[in-house]
Amino acid sequence: MTAVVAGALPGVRVIKAFSQENREVQRFGKKNEDVYTEEMKMISTWTIFGPVMQFCAQLSGLIIWIVGGAWLIGDYNSRPQDPMTIGTLMAFMGYMTMFYRPIHMIAHMDRMFNRAATSAQRIFEILDMEPAIFTKKGAHRPDEIKGRIELRGVSFSYDGIRRVLQDIDLTIAPGEMVGLAGPSGGGKTTLINLICRFYDVLEGQILIDGVDVRDYDLEHLRRQIGVVLQEPFLFHGTVTENIAYGNPDASLENVIEAARAANAHDFIVGFPDGYDTSSESAGRAFPAARDSASASHGRSSTTRGYSYSTRPPAPSIPKPKSSSRRRLTASSPTAPLSPSHTACPRCERPTA
Repeated sequence: MTAVVAGALPGVRVIKAFSQENREVQRFGKKNEDVYTEEMKMISTWTIFGPVMQFCAQLSGLIIWIVGGAWLIGDYNSRPQDPMTIGTLMAFMGYMTMFYRPIHMIAHMDRMFNRAATSAQRIFEILDMEPAIFTKKGAHRPDEIKGRIELRGVSFSYDGIRRVLQDIDLTIAPGEMVGLAGPSGGGKTTLINLICRFYDVLEGQILIDGVDVRDYDLEHLRRQIGVVLQEPFLFHGTVTENIAYGNPDASLENVIEAARAANAHDFIVGFPDGYDTSSESAGRAFPAARDSASASHGRSSTTRGYSYSTRPPAPSIPKPKSSSRRRLTASSPTAPLSPSHTACPRCERPTA
C-alpha cells in the first residue's frame, strides 16, 4: 500500500494529465482492502491466542489450588508431625507466576519479532549486494586532473540487447566545450554517465588524461567533475548548504561565486533570508530556484576546469553556426549516436 502511494505521488502530474485519478484511487483501494483482509486474519488469530493463553494460566492455578489443597489436607491427616504447610503451597504458586510471566512476554513479542525479522531480511539483502561499480586496489589518484577525455570505440547497452552507444570515438581537449545534439534516447545523458562512471562501458575505453576511468579511484574522480542533472533536487537545509553540497568546506564567497555563475545570485538575495533561506521556501517561491541551485551543485563541487550538464541549453543562449560546430547526431529517434561530434564554443556550459 505504501508502495502504491510512493509511486503515485511523484507522478501526480502525469496522473492528472491522463485523467487517471479514478484508476489510481481504485488501485489504492484494492491494496488497502488486501492489507485490511490480512490484518483482520492476524487480529483474529491473536484474539484467540491471547484468551487461550490466559485460560491455560488460570486453569493451571486452579489445578494447583485443588491438588495442593488435597495434598495439604492429606499430609496433615497422615503425617501430623511433618505436614505440607500452606506456606509451601503459596511458594509454589509464586514460582508458577514467575514462570508464566516471561512465557506471556515471549508470546506477545512474537509478532514484533516476526516483523523485525522480515524487515531485517530485506535490509540484509541490500547490504549483501555486491556493487557493480567499485574502486580497484591501488587505484590512480593524481594530484591534478587536466581534463583531456578520449572515447575509443565505446559501446554501451542498458539491457544487453539494444545498444544505446555504438563505436563512439571522441576526443575532448582540456577546456574545450562540447555540445551533444541528438534525439531523445540517442545516448547523450548516457555518455555523461559513462564519463562519471555511473556505469561501465560494454566495449571500448574512456580515458581521462590517458588513464582508463576504471583505473581511477572512484571518489577522487567524481570529486573532480561537476554534473548538472536533468532532474533538479534540493536537499533539506538552506540554499547555501545546497549550493555547497559537493564541497562542504566551501566558503560563503565560493558559494556566491557559484551562484553568480549559475545566474542564481540575483533572485537568491531577493529572498527574505537570502542565502540562509530554507530550500523548501525557495522552491515554493521560485520553481527556477531548484534548477539554478542544482546547477550550482556542479559548479561548487569542483575547482577544476571541467563539468557536464545533461540539461538542454537555455533558449537565451545563441545557437552557433553550423560551420563552427562538430555535430554528434543520430539517424533516427531510436538510433545510437554516430561517431561524429559537436563543439559549441559559444555555449555558456556544455550540454547534452
